[in-house]
Amino acid sequence: MDRTQDHIKILSTLSLASSDTREDTLASVIVRTIDMSGNGVKRDLISDVVKDNFQFEPYKSELENILDKLIDNGEVIIVNGLLQLSPEKSILVKSNDLALTDKDKKRFQNFKAFIQDDLESKIETSDIKLIWQHFLNYLYNCFYEHGQEALKTLHPHMEFESAEDFENLATHAVNQLKSERDDLAEIFEKAIEQFPNFASEDDLAFLVELAQKTSSFSSLGIDPSLLSSGLKNELIDWTLYLDTNVLYSLLDLHSHPESEACKALIQLIHDNSEQIKIKLRYSEFTYRELKNKQKDFELLDAKMSSPAIGALLKSGKVDGFTEQFYRKLLEDPDTLHPSEVVGLSQTELNANNIKIGRNAKRVEKIGEDYINVQISEYFKYIDDRNTIKEEFCKKNGTHYYPIYKSEAQVRHDVTLRELLRDSRKIKEGEDLTMNNIKFFGLTLDSMLISFDRHMVKDYHDEDTYPIFFKPSFLLDKLTRILPVQTVDYKKAFVKALTTKGFHRNGRKSRDILKLVNYLKKKGIDNTDIVYNLISEDLFLDKLKAAQKTNGFDQGDFISSELNRQFKKAQTSLNEANVSLEATKEEKQQTVKENIRLQKDQEEAAALVNQYSNALKALHLKVKKVENQTFSTTQSTIDFEAASEKQELSNENRRLKTELRSQIEEDIENYKEREVRKWQKKVWWNLFWVIPVIIMLLLVLVPNPWFHITENNNNERQIDIIIKFAGILLSIFFFSLVWYRYFNEAAKGKKKDNTRTPKELKDKLEKLSQS
Repeated sequence: MDRTQDHIKILSTLSLASSDTREDTLASVIVRTIDMSGNGVKRDLISDVVKDNFQFEPYKSELENILDKLIDNGEVIIVNGLLQLSPEKSILVKSNDLALTDKDKKRFQNFKAFIQDDLESKIETSDIKLIWQHFLNYLYNCFYEHGQEALKTLHPHMEFESAEDFENLATHAVNQLKSERDDLAEIFEKAIEQFPNFASEDDLAFLVELAQKTSSFSSLGIDPSLLSSGLKNELIDWTLYLDTNVLYSLLDLHSHPESEACKALIQLIHDNSEQIKIKLRYSEFTYRELKNKQKDFELLDAKMSSPAIGALLKSGKVDGFTEQFYRKLLEDPDTLHPSEVVGLSQTELNANNIKIGRNAKRVEKIGEDYINVQISEYFKYIDDRNTIKEEFCKKNGTHYYPIYKSEAQVRHDVTLRELLRDSRKIKEGEDLTMNNIKFFGLTLDSMLISFDRHMVKDYHDEDTYPIFFKPSFLLDKLTRILPVQTVDYKKAFVKALTTKGFHRNGRKSRDILKLVNYLKKKGIDNTDIVYNLISEDLFLDKLKAAQKTNGFDQGDFISSELNRQFKKAQTSLNEANVSLEATKEEKQQTVKENIRLQKDQEEAAALVNQYSNALKALHLKVKKVENQTFSTTQSTIDFEAASEKQELSNENRRLKTELRSQIEEDIENYKEREVRKWQKKVWWNLFWVIPVIIMLLLVLVPNPWFHITENNNNERQIDIIIKFAGILLSIFFFSLVWYRYFNEAAKGKKKDNTRTPKELKDKLEKLSQS
């Protein structure tokens, strides 16, 4: 049986999966899922809700990553523990839905007109709707079976060599309708045959949209049935060696941001063993380093009391191993001691099909002298990185913490790296592919990855591929080449095509967001002006074309477009004035029409004024702000290389973030102290409160000094006034105490109004400018 078509589907899907189409598609799925929920979705249930709505289950790690990006971008917010769309995003989604619904109605009316006018059929509207639904199903089936190729046979302006397969789909669709309503089958058949003749612009746009949605759905993964029989060789065929720190994560010995990615990656490899053949190994040198760590665990006391553990964890001054053990011990008193976990580690890892590799002879063949040379290179690289880091810290006034590695750690890292390098052997005549190279390493050590990338640039052939990757990096790559997790692929496909808001064109969306942000920076945030610009496809096309020209000036371009909009608004104003004058002269014009035109005139005048102000603001801002350019290139992650400069940039950003956090913490502590001072000042009122309360008690309690006879009315009135005044003053004092100590809003307002010390403010400002 010819599997060529299946191979094409697989290859095209892998190509789409490696692009940003996949990410944009999943983002649209998350946004649509949250929008459909109405009141919001709990984060831990988002995957289940996606599965219910779209009939497929996204990979958890990928879903979480994209969801975090949507939250960071402000498109998704968290309200009372529920994921919701931001007000701006919600308005945009609803606006798009209304526009799509309107287009759907127009397409149906065009279809209805074809049947009633062109075919001169007198059938009921309900029957037309039935034919329309079968016609849509026919279109979906065409795209399901043939992907974007379906556009060629359905679109009247495209040529297609053979439509035999599409004829079979048409016959099948007609027979389906016959089984329901035999009397409508002939009309349906004519609708299929003559569609290219009666298709409107909205119909053609709908076909293009279906083609785009088909590509988007394909980017989510391949039909599982294709992968099971469509490939002669595995997609991935590697041997992956795990570094010691990865074993720590798999054995739950330490807390690390990559720990969950480690476990998810191993689970992904096990769950998809038919598509990705990865042998999991760790060297005997790694196992030796793991066993040596056992000595460090002797200080961990498993009998420590819960309050002591709580205090220890709260201090924030314990390492990741100590923190992990004691957190688990608080949750479960029967938690195994880390030394026991290490003792059982080989059995535990073997149960997860992670086996030890016996590599002593290969390392012996590499030679001690060569490994020592590489160790020297590694130490030299660390010294260079420390020098750069020290210079950065001096320049920015931050504390310098040098990178340190013991000789034992460096020896292990270098030995593991050279062991994997030596294991890579390409046979003569074989292509240079990752499957042929086969041997790679998994580590959490950013310094080792950075050193590996640094050394790769000096090598050739199989050494041009990096050796070490982080778990999260490989997890992201592998999820992109796996099949869609779905029980019914076709049902999931049709569901995606029929859902409003399913991803169509992510690049245009990003271009619009960049444009809106640029206008906002220039002080142009008027809703009408921004909307008029971004809603014009002509403007976006011109912008895209202009960006490719030499000497593109963003400020001049947008200024000219605002001028064009200004003139357009001015013309609208003139036309509104002329129409208003003409309306006044026409005696038969109704009062309602006059009011409408008067409103048009006011809106046009307001718009002219807005554009005038926007132009002035833009000209002022452009002189002060350096011109920027849009970048339309898509960022991609390449397995072959990683920028050392990016590593340094990430380190710089991390240091700046730590310094900013420290300064912000100092500011917060200062404000807290000021609030406490403000609270304590209330007790100075005791100098008058205590005498008042004593006086009040003397008055309220009968006694020979303050006893007032009830026969004297004047004296009784004085007695009542004193009592009442004393009670009010006492209430006032206790209210004051409550206001300053227990009213959270008052304390928050006091904290917000507390001025930040100039010294801290200057530090923060200096950091922002660096």
